[in-house]
Amino acid sequence: MEKDYIIKGPEADGWRTIKMLDGTGYTYLNKDGHLMPHRFAKAYDFQNQMAIVELKDGHPERRATYVTADEKVLPLRFEGAFPFYGDTATAYIGREEYFVDKEGLCFQFKNTIVDKLRPVTADDMKGGFKSIMIFNPRTGKTYTTIFKLLGRPSEGMFPIEMEDGSGQTFMDKKFNIMPHRFLEVGAFKGGLAPVVTFGKRVVYIDKQGEVYTEKQVENMLNKFCDDMKNQRNGFENYHEEEFADDEEERGIAYYDEDYDEDDLM
Repeated sequence: MEKDYIIKGPEADGWRTIKMLDGTGYTYLNKDGHLMPHRFAKAYDFQNQMAIVELKDGHPERRATYVTADEKVLPLRFEGAFPFYGDTATAYIGREEYFVDKEGLCFQFKNTIVDKLRPVTADDMKGGFKSIMIFNPRTGKTYTTIFKLLGRPSEGMFPIEMEDGSGQTFMDKKFNIMPHRFLEVGAFKGGLAPVVTFGKRVVYIDKQGEVYTEKQVENMLNKFCDDMKNQRNGFENYHEEEFADDEEERGIAYYDEDYDEDDLM
């Protein structure tokens, strides 16, 4: 049986670059025999779970982008793109360079992260916290951020530790770093995150950088509950006392069998 494609590249990250014989373009063949459904005008070998591709449509000078090993085509469009080195890559539109990550976030070098970078040293390569390494193919230099990631983001905010020893804080996805520094930071939930001050006191911070004491947060929650209760009481004809006491007699079950009102107390 004749194959429908020609293999054009070696296996990398479980994929081989192939050219379809029906003229539909290039795509990738998984080591298990699965063909990626996308078709591209050009496709290059995978590197670090990402591959550069050129789309068949769109602006004729901006068709370069990336496809992931799980078959997702990033929505970004560039005039040219460089391979991923670790978790990042650089691409360009005209003379402007951009930083791209595997989540499809794109930031212009000159306006967003230049002041958050420094040249890589030997100590950076020894491990420890996870730093973001960025390789610039045009200069041949590798840079790292002035902070280290402490964990996964929560509600769009990254917990970070500053390299200058000033403490921990948060950063959003546009590299905006909060001015406050703490001994330790937690995770955001409902717009607030617990943090430990250098005086070893637990307080809370919101995404705008406002700090609240535990008493202030308690008052906010009480006010929220009161507001909700007032709104509920304002609904007409939906008060609990209007329902029949004997639900079985009415033949209506108002709650799931595993529902327990005590769960709400």
